[in-house]
Amino acid sequence: MLMISDDIPELVTNCNRIHVMHRGRFVSALAGAEMTEEAVNDCLKQLN
Repeated sequence: MLMISDDIPELVTNCNRIHVMHRGRFVSALAGAEMTEEAVNDCLKQLN
């Protein structure tokens, strides 16, 4: 299943992996223990 959302807590709760896209490209992937709200927010802060 593919879930597209800007609700980070929802993604962390319901997904096994999170891929972050920026300008049509995958820029980061998180899975397992590294998949926290803080980690996703850190990925998003690095985007311009």
